[in-house]
Amino acid sequence: MTISENKQVYVYQLKVWIRGISPMVWRRVLVRSDSTIADLHYTIQIAIGWSDTHLNQFHIHGKDFGVHHVGGICFSDNPKQVLLSSFEFRLRERFTYEYDFGDDWIHEIRVENLLEFDPKKTYPMCTGGKNAAPPEDCGGVLREPLMIQI
Repeated sequence: MTISENKQVYVYQLKVWIRGISPMVWRRVLVRSDSTIADLHYTIQIAIGWSDTHLNQFHIHGKDFGVHHVGGICFSDNPKQVLLSSFEFRLRERFTYEYDFGDDWIHEIRVENLLEFDPKKTYPMCTGGKNAAPPEDCGGVLREPLMIQI
């Protein structure tokens, strides 16, 4: 799952949205297949408007990946070496990205399309979206209180 030989580059069209928020906060991004997990992390941070000051992790094909922050989770794979192409994503496949383990912002990511690489364009790019992200450290999505029977 790490950088190896050169393969044909293509582009993933991904839709990223934050679970549990209405109206939906979403972004559509185009990322190269030779981008890394670290690249995707920074792309989401910029597209959503987060500050990259909290812990994070992707959950892809049953395994966790992420960009290490001091005091946080250590990952077995170097996020700067794990290529997106190594996952061989299928159309409509989904995976998650969690940001800020205190506020618990879970982002759903869906592969919407596989596109030809256009050398005239600069990637990554955000091509669409709606609604501003909630402020960081606001406590996360409001959840129903737990009902405890005594």
